[in-house]
This record gives sequence, structure tokens and C-alpha cells, in this order.
Amino acid sequence: MIHTRLAIDPRLVPIMIFSLRCFMLGCLVASTHSQKTSLRGRPVVVPDKYECNMWDEVMTTFHGAVRHFYEAGDYWIVKSPTVGIQGRYANPKSKGLAATLKEMAMVAKPDGHRIKVGSMRGDIRCEGDTILEEFGETFCGNVRIVYNAEGALINPYHIVPEKHRIVHIYLSEGVEVQINRWSDFINSKITVPNHAVNGHGMCGNLWDVSRDELLFSTSSAEN
Repeated sequence: MIHTRLAIDPRLVPIMIFSLRCFMLGCLVASTHSQKTSLRGRPVVVPDKYECNMWDEVMTTFHGAVRHFYEAGDYWIVKSPTVGIQGRYANPKSKGLAATLKEMAMVAKPDGHRIKVGSMRGDIRCEGDTILEEFGETFCGNVRIVYNAEGALINPYHIVPEKHRIVHIYLSEGVEVQINRWSDFINSKITVPNHAVNGHGMCGNLWDVSRDELLFSTSSAEN
């Protein structure tokens, strides 16, 4: 009898564990829940809030689907009539590694103010002007932006040699964006009420059909 041994890249073990945990426990985060009726007439528990997390090349969508980024580019993260969030992914200098999130841009509707947040090699901008070079709080139009060291790690496997530098952005419709800035990349968590985003993007949809989340193709960021 011939026995074969499956070789697993050690770098993939944390991602495999995280994916299994999402499958078994779900990656949805909700403070409270509401019920609605499914197509079969059965009650369905619906979270009042959904989370989409981005760390390294990994993304967990609003319904817990896990996707990975291996190509650099500009992607729609969330795109709807009320919220527009884009992410810029770039490959590290080492060949063969996945793409990591370098910068996020968002449009604060309805006033249309544009906000960009990059890694510590970049900056934080409102309408093209640099803001919050140190910890503090300000507004970009009607959007409140807080920059401090308060907030949880988004990557559960991140060893933190650096001081936390976290941007909290409070968009319309109760949408919150947390961006953890590191030396050459960022991690991000987007939290939305289940009524706030009726659109699509890499984070998926909010109409409670998880199989539809990965059907939308990516699109280049708008200028």
C-alpha cells in the first residue's frame, strides 16, 4: 500500500484555522438581532449589524465568506447609493506573496467629501488636504474622524511590535470604518447596520444571500 503525505504551507495554517472558525461559528458580529421570514415561511434571525474585515491578503465578507487577494489593483469594497469605499492593494517587493491593503478611499455621501487613509508611509487626507498628522479629532464635511491608539487588532494573528495608530471614521447611515495603520500597510474593519447598504462590492451584499456575495466582479477605482 502506498501512503502519501499532504504538504501544507505553514504560512497558510493561520488562514485555514480562521476559515474553519468562520465556518463553524460564523464571522458575523451583531449587538442585537431581529427576525424576518424566509422564502419557506420560517423565521430567520438577522443581525442588526454586519462586519467586513480586511487583514493581510484576507477578507471576511458581511456573511463570513473568506476571500484572498493575490493581485494588485483598486477594488470597490462597498458601493451603494449612500456609501462608497474603495481599497488599493499592492504586492510586496518579495515575489510570490499576496497583495496587501495599502490605502482606503471613501466618499461621504450626500455631500461628496472624499477621505483617504494610508499606511504610516502615507497620510490621512480630506479633499486632498493632509489632516490629523498627530492623534486628535476633526471633521471632513459632516464626517467625524478620530485618530487615536484605541481599538482592537483586526488581524487576530498579528504580533504587535508597533504602537497602535487607529483611524475611526463615522460615515452616514451608521456606517463605521476602523483602519489600523502600520508601517507599510493597513488593516480595516467596516461595520454597517443591516439597512444601510443596498449595493455590492468586495465585502458582499446585505440581502442575506451569502452565495451571491462573490458573484460581483471588481472594478477600478474612480478618479
